[in-house]
Amino acid sequence: MVKYQDSAETDFDYDLRRAFPDYVEYFDNWSRRSFDARQIWSPQLDIPYGDGNRERMDLFVPSKPCGATVFFVHGGYWRSLDKSDFSFVAVPYVKRGIGVALINYSLFPGTTMATVVNQVERACHCLTSLRDASECCNAVHLVGWSAGAHLVAMLTAGLNSMESASPLRTKIRSMLGISGIYDLEPLLFASGNRDLRLDRETARQFSPIHLKPPDKFRVSLVWGSSETNALCRQSEDFAEAWANKGAQLSSTELPNAHHYAAMNALADEDGLLFSISQTIIGV
Repeated sequence: MVKYQDSAETDFDYDLRRAFPDYVEYFDNWSRRSFDARQIWSPQLDIPYGDGNRERMDLFVPSKPCGATVFFVHGGYWRSLDKSDFSFVAVPYVKRGIGVALINYSLFPGTTMATVVNQVERACHCLTSLRDASECCNAVHLVGWSAGAHLVAMLTAGLNSMESASPLRTKIRSMLGISGIYDLEPLLFASGNRDLRLDRETARQFSPIHLKPPDKFRVSLVWGSSETNALCRQSEDFAEAWANKGAQLSSTELPNAHHYAAMNALADEDGLLFSISQTIIGV
């Protein structure tokens, strides 16, 4: 497992917007498609799961639900983006009778990793208790991209400490992580840590690579073949670590896809990543 000691090397590998400057085109495209998705599918917007300004959730409920819901957590290095940027993700799932919940969480600077991890757990608890989502929530499937993949991995590991009768223990069935960051320690040497303010102890505490998944829990990891070396290693190392700790794990490298193209592939109904997600959900 590679550990960085040189801040210039780390910045180069983890500055994804610099590595892939066409991210602007992806963001613009997602924004347009997300606006259209909200107009067509009329989701319930900004459902509160707490008192904080960003403790809000959008919920897409299909007309004929199949009993499954995707719980999606967006990326943005824990510092940017919004659930509304990713409404487009819901379209192919809702068409198949699958509910989709998209959440916001507090952004750095101005929060802590402990707060954000707790917010994701509370949002998922809220989802399982919503009357309007009850017909969709027999099975909840966690999906996260980039920083969101880190957060759903933390939620997955946290299932170990919950009571067996907890709604999350009984309803969460799988996790799909897309191009995630699962070991925070390299970020100690990155300029972005000026916002995150991680120290070594906190970075290790909130690195899912050091935690244990629930036994025989279904985990799928996907990343683009054109990611930076650091992002490829993040998924490869995490896949090995959790497979060795008992996860039912599959890992897939998407050909010719970088960090933003991998996220875009989630809503491509004819693509490999969407097919993987359908296999996990079982519909």
